[in-house]
Amino acid sequence: MNAVKSNLLALVENLKSINYKYEFEYPQVDRPDLKKVEETIRLLSARNISVPPAVLAFYQTIGIVEFSGPVPTGLQGCNYPDPISLAPFDPGYMQGELEVWDDHLEEVLIGDNADVEFGYLISGDHIHKAGFSGGSYYLAFLKDKSALMICNEDTYSFCEYLKLCNDWGGFPGLRKAKTHNWPIERLKDNFIPLPEI
Repeated sequence: MNAVKSNLLALVENLKSINYKYEFEYPQVDRPDLKKVEETIRLLSARNISVPPAVLAFYQTIGIVEFSGPVPTGLQGCNYPDPISLAPFDPGYMQGELEVWDDHLEEVLIGDNADVEFGYLISGDHIHKAGFSGGSYYLAFLKDKSALMICNEDTYSFCEYLKLCNDWGGFPGLRKAKTHNWPIERLKDNFIPLPEI
């Protein structure tokens, strides 16, 4: 996860070259609050929910990630670039998500998949992140201690999702654009290779 963090910090600098404006003013990549991470683990453990190792490593190393913002002027070909955005691992937030899970999300996320132990809203979807009324992405913890990112019709392991974001300079929605003029290589300037994850 150190390589992921290094690349996200590089992306913050690289986005200055395209005059990218963030939707929120707080840091796009913030250091983890390990006390809150531990409190969240205890909260979930009390419900017999195990945090998958990859998710735990992410939040112990990186913390908050929030790159939502409008498409910069002059960039064309992709109205929904889907910037990486992952909700904080915070006990207050997670308590609310546990209530949503109990209320109705369990049946929605599990469906026919009995392997799902818990799931929660981790970010808005590609439409929501572009400033319109959209849907949500979910992170599901599986009983085998892995995690799935459920991004509308696409599903990835948590590590696959991080790699996808890395490969597309933090904007995985660009992969679905037939043509665009986003400078992906410039966005990935000073990125270091990710280990096999």
